[in-house]
Amino acid sequence: PDVRHREWGLSSYVEAVEEAMNVCRAITGAREVNLMGACAGGMTIAALQGHLQAKRQLRRVASATYLVSLLDSQIDSQASLFIDEQTLEAAKRRSYQKGILDGRDLARVFAWMRPNDLIWTYFINNYLLGKEPPAFDILYWNNDCTRLPAAYHGDLLDFFKHNPLTHPGGLEVCGTPIDLQKVTVDSFSVGGIN
Repeated sequence: PDVRHREWGLSSYVEAVEEAMNVCRAITGAREVNLMGACAGGMTIAALQGHLQAKRQLRRVASATYLVSLLDSQIDSQASLFIDEQTLEAAKRRSYQKGILDGRDLARVFAWMRPNDLIWTYFINNYLLGKEPPAFDILYWNNDCTRLPAAYHGDLLDFFKHNPLTHPGGLEVCGTPIDLQKVTVDSFSVGGIN
């Protein structure tokens, strides 16, 4: 995404995934699809399922797989040290001014989620000891960054602030209040916490 997509928020992504799901069903003739989402994509498919459930259309989904997806933001982590009202609002303002959250900024956020592995080890080994860093798979993931539209970035920040998926009606997507407690689709988590 670029500045033109500033207003793309979670609802925009949910609508796009629902449209893609319908196209897949039409092409294949399948009645159900299996969803898979990684990182924020996991939150997106969870919101989609809540939206479909509220519309009584969840039968179109057979299963959901979450890859490194956080659906409950009240989990204690080092990232929570940076989450306060002023920081969140400043981050929203900055991305709205730019229209996007730059991928490099997003990579820095991820690095601070695991500072011992992604920051301090390299500072100590490279800078202080002059050693080559060991290979680490998360570095590849962290370098594969993308920009986020400002509205979606704001939605993610609100997610961390309010933890909306954990209580009925805490999140509204596409005009629909979401209640994940009513979603009965089989789900699988890989490297994530639900």
